[in-house]
Amino acid sequence: MRKIVLIGNPLLRKKSKPVKKVDKYILKLIKEMEQVLDKSEIPGVGLSAPQIGELLRVLIYKEEGKTKSIINPKILKKEGKITFEEGCLSIPGVYGDVERAERIVVEGLSKTGKKIKLTKEGLSAVIIQHEIDHLDGILFIDRVKDVRSLRIEEGYEVPEELLKKVA
Repeated sequence: MRKIVLIGNPLLRKKSKPVKKVDKYILKLIKEMEQVLDKSEIPGVGLSAPQIGELLRVLIYKEEGKTKSIINPKILKKEGKITFEEGCLSIPGVYGDVERAERIVVEGLSKTGKKIKLTKEGLSAVIIQHEIDHLDGILFIDRVKDVRSLRIEEGYEVPEELLKKVA
């Protein structure tokens, strides 16, 4: 099983490439992402392909107990503002408030390769925006207004990349 790529790895700062065709490789990648998310020591609600070492525009997210995927996601519309305390499997033990759009319209491809257009709000909208950021090499810590307000759980170290931001 693949491992989650952690902060400090340059892969997390690279822009992912669009998927040209939804084929067996992409379907296998989505399955692997689902396994990694389900077996993660820290409970997670979303994962992007770069987080398991693939620079491809694929994300998965949990909604109402089901894991869903979007290939080549693109946000068409954003409405409202909402602040959530976010965390990330690639930055374990670190949490911070991030302001995002409360409602989004996103398009992409389904696992069958069909074009999809979804309207999401609340937590699902936040998760999708967080994962699309990963596809663009952006981490949630880049969106936290004040990195000094980050919450670090006991037993975790402050990542080097974060220390540079605070200094």
